[in-house]
Amino acid sequence: MTFGSTLDVSLQSELTTTSCPSSPDNRSRRQRAWTEGNVGAASSVDAPRVRKFQGWIEHPDFGDCFLPAQLELKNKRGKLRGKWTINANGKFHTCGWAKDVFSEPMRASEQYESNGEAGRRWIWKCRPLESGDIPIFNCHEFNTSQTKVEGLEGEFFFGLKNDMSLPMPVSSWDFSRGLEDQLDDSHLTLYGSAKLTDDGLLLGGSGFAMTEYLTEDITQKTLEVCIELKDLEQEAVGVVSIGAMDKPTADFDAITYNQRGLKQWMSCSEFFHRSKTLDAQGECEKRLVHLTATYDKAGNISIFRDGIPYGTSYAAKGGNMRFAENKNRFVFGARHVWPNTHGHRPLHHQRSNQNLSPGANEKYESIGSLRGKIKRAALFDQALTPKQVRMRAMTGRFRLWLLADMSMWEEPGCQDHLEHISSTFPFTERFLIDKAEDRGMSLVQLTMTTRYAAENCHRWSPVRQDGQPLPSPESRTRLCMDKLNLYDLVDWLIKPATLNGNRAHIQNAGTHCSFVELIAEQKSQSPTWFISHWWGEAIIDFLRSVGRHVKLRNLAADTDFYWICAYANRQHHLELTENHDLEATSFYRAMMVSKGVLCVLDDEAKPFSRIWCAFEEYVALENIGRPERPLLFDVVTVSNGEASILSDGVAAEDENDKMPTLGKADREQSFPLAVIKKALEYKIEDAEATREKDKERILEWIGAKSISNIAVGQKLRTFFAARAWRQCIMQGQVDDLKLPDVISNDNCEHLQFDLSYLFEFRDEDLRLEITIIHIISVG
Repeated sequence: MTFGSTLDVSLQSELTTTSCPSSPDNRSRRQRAWTEGNVGAASSVDAPRVRKFQGWIEHPDFGDCFLPAQLELKNKRGKLRGKWTINANGKFHTCGWAKDVFSEPMRASEQYESNGEAGRRWIWKCRPLESGDIPIFNCHEFNTSQTKVEGLEGEFFFGLKNDMSLPMPVSSWDFSRGLEDQLDDSHLTLYGSAKLTDDGLLLGGSGFAMTEYLTEDITQKTLEVCIELKDLEQEAVGVVSIGAMDKPTADFDAITYNQRGLKQWMSCSEFFHRSKTLDAQGECEKRLVHLTATYDKAGNISIFRDGIPYGTSYAAKGGNMRFAENKNRFVFGARHVWPNTHGHRPLHHQRSNQNLSPGANEKYESIGSLRGKIKRAALFDQALTPKQVRMRAMTGRFRLWLLADMSMWEEPGCQDHLEHISSTFPFTERFLIDKAEDRGMSLVQLTMTTRYAAENCHRWSPVRQDGQPLPSPESRTRLCMDKLNLYDLVDWLIKPATLNGNRAHIQNAGTHCSFVELIAEQKSQSPTWFISHWWGEAIIDFLRSVGRHVKLRNLAADTDFYWICAYANRQHHLELTENHDLEATSFYRAMMVSKGVLCVLDDEAKPFSRIWCAFEEYVALENIGRPERPLLFDVVTVSNGEASILSDGVAAEDENDKMPTLGKADREQSFPLAVIKKALEYKIEDAEATREKDKERILEWIGAKSISNIAVGQKLRTFFAARAWRQCIMQGQVDDLKLPDVISNDNCEHLQFDLSYLFEFRDEDLRLEITIIHIISVG
């Protein structure tokens, strides 16, 4: 893969100098390239032309979740300018993380000049989408040999003035795009339980992935990997390794975890010849980590975590190790592997190249097998400098589509639309799941679906609900991720993808299936959590909410499942969910097999105004149907791009604090008080329903449980009042929100607070609580 040269964006208002040529010939070539394939040709070389792109962007500063993004590029008088807007909380706006960068003009220039080392700049590496290795951007001019450019794809990163050059790796892998080496198209082979997903290479503790023989002679080198551990307790596991892999005693260098230092990373080698325990902090949370190990020609070994030195560099005994060309391989997910007839069998069906090399069917034994997910990796034939490591660690990626040149699909389910869905989702080898309550969805599967929406919603338009025909594509409004909700996704993805005719290859396809059944990895995906929510929230916020909950509760992204009605129910046969007996519906049955209910709120707390959500919250809070095994009830919302959770009791993440109840209380301070205020106004009798008969039968069912509607609403208000009390004390709003009145109206038998170390605490706050609450725990 060949990247074009870089585009520089200064944090200053103007560049001191620019090497962008200004001759008429060069400017004409730039302008001709700019107008090719665009709407409306330029009348003169000085006429501004704008191209708008839409897609996604991801960066370590954004966390694990990608963000929807828009880019506007303008060629004005031969100078290229650009402006980013990114989605941080349901609305497109400039992100605070880079507000001084995204609002600056972008110009093509050969080098950057500033008045000091503090000057930083925005660098791009760009190439066209699906168009080989033709670079979009040239060193001196915006140019392309194509007549039409559909999009941009590449990397971006921050860097310092005097260290802007980065060497190219000899091998590079992006597992969200496949098993191929991005530089030479060579392939990895999977062994054992190793599995490729849209979110990365998954290692389950009994498998690995291995390259063909490396064609480079490697002495000094850099190993780089982005890894997320599945659990922190696994011991002596390998992340990446390079070596001969031909016998148990062969030479190798590897990055390993929790081998000698407690939960620490280290550079491992055969018999620890070039290894040393580092004085560094062990891992304390599961998250995506960028690891780098450099081996220079003098034999010095350095480890970096997220671009920061990890421990102290040291000199390896005996110097550096040479790995000869055509004799060594690169391995992911194990410390070391070697041929063994009782070892792991290669999984050739997952290779995109079926021309197998000699020995490709050989079985391999492994030691130190990893449980985790590898997203990206690279191998360099030189030792990167600390600054270069830092730049690589702060590298983000983007993928954008040109809006003007991308035709919109005529309507959901049209032939082109169906063909695109079928080619994108690997529908083969999937399972039908008879019981709707067993159709949970993992975070990995939800991320894959949301990313597909981010990459294709620019070809979708709002679907009218009144049965009228859609307007012509030219007069429609394109959907974008700041507004894309589950109603849109059902119209444009879930229903078309689950049409009977689109899945004729699936066994027993007598009925239309659910979306979960198309992407399921097993015959049952029984949920750990049930999600109560409103279809109108932005799906990108929904993804952030679930991702935050997975971390809070220490769940597995690929094997713990959430029950989400739109994906779990068969949308073409909803009559199967409309049982008059509410306890026979898929909603109720799914809650009965779940550990808890996660209520996802938007900033208007809209689910509290929907009758089906009210039904779900009532079942959770009253422990209907399972008194011996009460459901947990967590509430999550997204504010300013961050998901905040009110948890039912202390969560796994809180246990990392030696004072877990205080840790929980501190964590919940970020939950928006505005959302809590709306929750305190909750009245089930005011809840709405798409069909009035749904509201009637739900209220009738609740009444049959000898519970008044007022009591149902009070239970939820008490839940929020108890969790808001500490925050309200700190902000002086206990009386303003009438929390004592809320609590006193409920007949709760037990109410627990943690008010420890609350220096804003007033005597009157305590008197209010003692007067009203009979049982209370104060810190």
